[in-house]
Amino acid sequence: MNSAEPPIITASIVPAEIITAEILPSPVEEMVATSPIAALSISSPVVRDKQSRTWGTLAVAIFWGVLNIPFRLFQFASLLLLLAVCSTLPVLQLASLGYMLEAGKRIAQRGNFLYGLPGLAKAGRIGTFLLGASLTFLPVWLVRDFAITGQLIDPSSNSVQVLEILSWIMFAMWASHLIWSIARGGRWYHYLWPQPLRILSEAWRPSFWNQAMDRLWNEAIALKLPNLWWLGFRAFMGGLCWLAIPATLMAIGLRGEERTPAQAFIGFIGAVLMMLITMYLPFLQMNLAVENRFRAVFELRKVRRQYSAAPWSFLVANFLTLALALPLYLLRIEATPGEYVWLLCLFFVLFSLPGRWFSGFAIHRSQKTGKKHGWYSRFPAYLVQWAYVPIYLGFIYLSLLVVWDGIASVFFQHAFLIPLPFQGT
Repeated sequence: MNSAEPPIITASIVPAEIITAEILPSPVEEMVATSPIAALSISSPVVRDKQSRTWGTLAVAIFWGVLNIPFRLFQFASLLLLLAVCSTLPVLQLASLGYMLEAGKRIAQRGNFLYGLPGLAKAGRIGTFLLGASLTFLPVWLVRDFAITGQLIDPSSNSVQVLEILSWIMFAMWASHLIWSIARGGRWYHYLWPQPLRILSEAWRPSFWNQAMDRLWNEAIALKLPNLWWLGFRAFMGGLCWLAIPATLMAIGLRGEERTPAQAFIGFIGAVLMMLITMYLPFLQMNLAVENRFRAVFELRKVRRQYSAAPWSFLVANFLTLALALPLYLLRIEATPGEYVWLLCLFFVLFSLPGRWFSGFAIHRSQKTGKKHGWYSRFPAYLVQWAYVPIYLGFIYLSLLVVWDGIASVFFQHAFLIPLPFQGT
């Protein structure tokens, strides 16, 4: 009996290397897949999107920044003009000094020079009003000038009479347009187009004018002129108290053609006292503004402690205050006509602001440091002060020979008091 032969099972043995070769990538493919170029190609849409947003934001910021520069310059020019005009008015003169002390006070409290121009936006709005009023008044001024010229040439001419009537009509229209522009908000575009349809719909409503008066009153209150005037008045009186004694001694020393040794000694004492006071007075006035106390202007020990905590900041502030005051003595050589005083006051205000800014910053640095510097830091700064303060005193003596107001320039020093040249008639 033939036994059945077992079936022959044939197995094809496949090497493991062949199986893995079908699953794992080759070395070349692995090198390409892990390269930085491949990673960049995978994430490039996201990266490009982020980069485009970043560059777009930067471009918009630069664009608006460039456009904002002329606007900020216009606001700063408006602020200088308002302070200059304020310095020429007999009652509001002290408000200009108070504003500069307020600017230094804000820097002393926050330690940032960006806070050194309070009310800049409000000054820009007032400047916009003045500019809009001036530009829209040009046609009225031109017709009025023709009318006046025609009256000088031929007063009986009908054309002259027509021009006279036309000039008054245009003046009434200009005044109405100006009031309407202010009532709408006083923006620059309000002076370009009067919006006649809005006049018909809102000009007759009492509520519109009541809201306009409320806005104007709020803007006037926001200027804080009484507070600035009161601050300037106290700083002026405190500074005058400090300057009165050394200025009087200096005046006694300069009195008469033949001065005695006693007079010379009195003048020398006054000069030394004046040098000492010029080192302290800017910071005494700033402490008055920061603490809102009149007695703070007489606290010498506090200024000495503050100086010990930030000697070089005090040195820079005092140097700028005195150095920037020297060129202004050239504008006091002759009496300035009253109608041009505001023009010179622009330079007085512009040269006086940096000293107030740095005085406030020096006080902030002393408060932030809070500790007394070593003698190796305080003593050199003190020596430097004694090197340039006599130069300032020499300019004061020289000013007595050339300035219009004479010995009064020693008492009313624009570096510490009102930024105003001597005014003639």
